[in-house]
Amino acid sequence: MNVNYILSFYLLLALLAFESAGWAQDAPKAEKDAAPTAVSVESSASPLENVTLATDVKWTIKVSVPEGCALPSAPIPKKWGAWTIAASETLQTSPTTHEIRLTLRPTKLGDQVVPAFPVYYQDKSGKPGCVEVKPFNIKVVSKVAKSEDNLKGMGSENSLLDVKKNLLPYIIASLAALIVLVMIWSAFFKRKKSSKSEKPKSPYELAMERMKALLESGLAHRDVKMFYVELTGIVREFIERTTLINAPELTTEEFLYKISQGNVFSDVERIRLKHFLESADMVKFAQHDPGEAGINTAIHNAEAFICIEMEEKQEGDELGIRSEE
Repeated sequence: MNVNYILSFYLLLALLAFESAGWAQDAPKAEKDAAPTAVSVESSASPLENVTLATDVKWTIKVSVPEGCALPSAPIPKKWGAWTIAASETLQTSPTTHEIRLTLRPTKLGDQVVPAFPVYYQDKSGKPGCVEVKPFNIKVVSKVAKSEDNLKGMGSENSLLDVKKNLLPYIIASLAALIVLVMIWSAFFKRKKSSKSEKPKSPYELAMERMKALLESGLAHRDVKMFYVELTGIVREFIERTTLINAPELTTEEFLYKISQGNVFSDVERIRLKHFLESADMVKFAQHDPGEAGINTAIHNAEAFICIEMEEKQEGDELGIRSEE
């Protein structure tokens, strides 16, 4: 009787194990490598320490997009805050992944901000959008060589005096040559300045002078609304000087409609302007507080637009001159 119970118990365990195995086979497998449902960005930079003015910082921005979403080709400015962009390339590493690779070179010492970088895209319906890579800081240090005993290996005090005596004629001759060169250069410069009148400043120079004065005034920390009025005014006047559009007299809506009717700006530049002006309107009319990061982003977006437009205009002028030749 006990044997029958034991056999029945083992038979029940076997049936349960068989059914569990069948259920495991019928269970649906989880999907792997699902496509992203929204645009997202990740960034990495190297090196972040011991960066000098001669160091190239490699900045990689990985952009994940849903299927059917596109990244339009956007020109990269040569200046980005306190950095120059020495090289750039955009690669599509998979159907839903893009990489923007930038080589940054510092222009100033100290704790320098790499400003937020905007990434523009178009969804399946063609509607434009923008996501931003968060700004970050890199400390740029000066590379000072360790001072060593320059007299090491020069012998006794008498040999040092002999070296000085031998170098003295060369030092005197070098100073005399330097004085002559300075006199020649000064005379040439004065003659050139008197014979030629001062050239009128270009729209780019005027815009960058106003931008410098605005940043040095500290208005952003005293009256952020007036700061955005001045900042957008600089961009609008630059557009007026370089195109036939009377930008300062138009509202944001009228201006965006105006540029959508012609081919004055590329699709990417229209998206950039729309994002810049609408963000500024939120501060000017909706009492939005952009914060320090938002102010820095607006400044660098304005500078980037002005620089890119001037670079494209100069390239167009050079092509026109070559075609005439």
